[in-house]
Amino acid sequence: MKTLKFLLLNLWIVCAAQLGLLSLKTNQVIAAEKITLKYGIFSEVITTNQLEEFVLTGNLETPLGDFLKQNTSLNLVLQRSLKQEIPVNITVLDKYLNSIIGDFFLDRIGQVIQMPAGDAHRKAIRSAIILSSQDNHLSMLEVIKNYPDEQVVVDGENLEKLKDDVSNFIKFTQSLFTEKK
Repeated sequence: MKTLKFLLLNLWIVCAAQLGLLSLKTNQVIAAEKITLKYGIFSEVITTNQLEEFVLTGNLETPLGDFLKQNTSLNLVLQRSLKQEIPVNITVLDKYLNSIIGDFFLDRIGQVIQMPAGDAHRKAIRSAIILSSQDNHLSMLEVIKNYPDEQVVVDGENLEKLKDDVSNFIKFTQSLFTEKK
């Protein structure tokens, strides 16, 4: 009888441990780990760490990085576009993203941050933006890192065109949703 109780107790412990491990695996947040960085005819898969290193140092140890080294002005523009931090109010941003103007903004960012299959992905971008703005600052690097998929495509040409749009959109939205006193 004691042996049966002992076996049942051990079985229960093993099952509980397995269920605990399973729940840990299913509760993990999916975020971009691999980034396909495109610029013109160049396209290269890099890691999030490589992208962060590029933002910090301007160096990317890949064939695309060699191309960027040859074009220092382009290298600087991409680097600044990724790391430019914009102050945001998360409450205002949330209202903004749930408006018609917000849909346009999300579509515009969707031209830069794309899913590998090219699907419409407003909700994913919105989620990444909200996660990225928790510290009341927003940058494209954070949005890319918080994108809720393991792989994402970043279009460098569209990123270059977007750099001023993001700041202007945020300023415009904050003026719309801030209370007049």
